[in-house]
Amino acid sequence: MATQELTVRTNEEPPDQTPRNLILTPLSSTQVKVEWDAMSWSNGEISGYNIGLRKLTDTGNGSPFVFTILENPASELILQHLTPFTRYEVVVRGVNGMGQGPLSKPLQVTTLESLPLPPQGLSCYTLTSQKLQVSWNAMSGEESRGLLRGYRIFVQRAHIDFIRKELNSLFFFQALPRSVNLIQILRCQFL
Repeated sequence: MATQELTVRTNEEPPDQTPRNLILTPLSSTQVKVEWDAMSWSNGEISGYNIGLRKLTDTGNGSPFVFTILENPASELILQHLTPFTRYEVVVRGVNGMGQGPLSKPLQVTTLESLPLPPQGLSCYTLTSQKLQVSWNAMSGEESRGLLRGYRIFVQRAHIDFIRKELNSLFFFQALPRSVNLIQILRCQFL
């Protein structure tokens, strides 16, 4: 006499593996593409992923991860609204019906450069009838939004009647770059 065949399914458990082959690609100064190999099964059917992002400081420390929940088994995500020329750390973990799996090994990425913010503390003083002294505050990394390569200062002579204007460009290159528009400042100085 043959025994009756019996099919039994065990309960799911949270995933016990991490997503593999994590790749981070900076797309712009505010976007990073995150890709990984899809997980087909890990103690249950994978229903989505959690992608963790945190901004790193100059010392390598960072704030806690902020997670984006991807509620489908896609294997890529574009992180948006990031800060230009900033280092981030990213982790990914699989999720099934019973919970979250372990985090992937963290990877670091730096967003691309962008235009610098306007300089602060801009001042201009008359030294002689033919010389001006121009100064401004040094930029922080967040203000420079990239590697500064020099400063560009634009000078425009303005006459009291404002009829005839002549534009001269002066270029100053120093260890750090910055763009400064002094047209309004010089108009005030010559009035």
